Amino acid sequence: MRPSVFGAMLVGATALCGRWPTALAAPVEENRAKALAVFGKYAETQQKLRSYRYVLESTTETQARLTEEPYKAMSGNSRSHQRTECRTDGQRFSVRFRTWGNVKSASDFLSEARCPYNSVLWDGKTFFNYVATTDTPGRLSIYTQTDAAWRLRMRKQMDNPLWCHWTASEPFGPAASLSLRTNLEPAGQAQCLVIDATAPGGKYTAWLDPERGHNIAKATISYSRSGIGYSLDRVVCKEIAGVWVPVEGYSEKRQTFAKGDYTNEVEHLKVTDIALTPDHAALRSFVPDDIKNGAWVTINPVLHQPFNPRNLPLWQDGRVVDRAGKVILTPSPRLIEQRGTPGGHSAPTLPLPN
Repeated sequence: MRPSVFGAMLVGATALCGRWPTALAAPVEENRAKALAVFGKYAETQQKLRSYRYVLESTTETQARLTEEPYKAMSGNSRSHQRTECRTDGQRFSVRFRTWGNVKSASDFLSEARCPYNSVLWDGKTFFNYVATTDTPGRLSIYTQTDAAWRLRMRKQMDNPLWCHWTASEPFGPAASLSLRTNLEPAGQAQCLVIDATAPGGKYTAWLDPERGHNIAKATISYSRSGIGYSLDRVVCKEIAGVWVPVEGYSEKRQTFAKGDYTNEVEHLKVTDIALTPDHAALRSFVPDDIKNGAWVTINPVLHQPFNPRNLPLWQDGRVVDRAGKVILTPSPRLIEQRGTPGGHSAPTLPLPN
């Protein structure tokens, strides 16, 4: 999935701790305080989006000029689709997704029926990263030794840009400025409060809708050093169980490279199914029940370390077994305990690989 960037300006700005020169008039600090108060309202809505299950459909249209390998194959016009199911209780998380279309090149179209299936899961003790294909059981990486920072990075890679669940990964530091514009401004059909922030790394603007939970209705980010620009626009919010939730919008990423190369990506995102504070136990949200028997397993793999598939253990009925069938790891006791329990299994929304 796409990385999430739009909300970093909001959470990062709330942590500003720089001292303002005495020469700056009181209205500057007063305006900054007003901006932070708006962020506080935004944060209140974010706190209500801690436990949920949703399905997100997205389509990305890309225009690119790429002249260097291995990226040259994606030069031209292309389109890709992704369907994602995400579940979290605020700590544990499960993300399952499929991506199809012009995934490997602008000329070859991978059908949904033939596309890979991916899932990542943090069940509170163990991290699972699984990739399966139509014709093979796939490969599973199991991590039993992870720290909170590593898991956070993995979780951020799966974030929904519409929801802006970000951490202060892009703090502004003492050199940043923060201000609230005087008048409300339109963003779609909303009249929004507008926040501007300027930092050494770039410029940030967010339009927040006070009538719909102070959610982001529009945002722009321009990085000064990397040639990357992001925008979020045409956001639609829906009230669900008393909480205003962004359910549709458009994300755009523009990036320039050397020799005149560039990529322009416009992604249409739409939440098609959602439940807040669902019964995760009944859903078995954090149980690895989507892994095919026979999947190759690596345990705490080292990046780029070579391996021989013939020597790898396999996944079998919720356990890791060696090639003789001996159990060497049971990473998810709940999967063993509940397997075969009447009514104990809730089929995932995304179809598993055949």
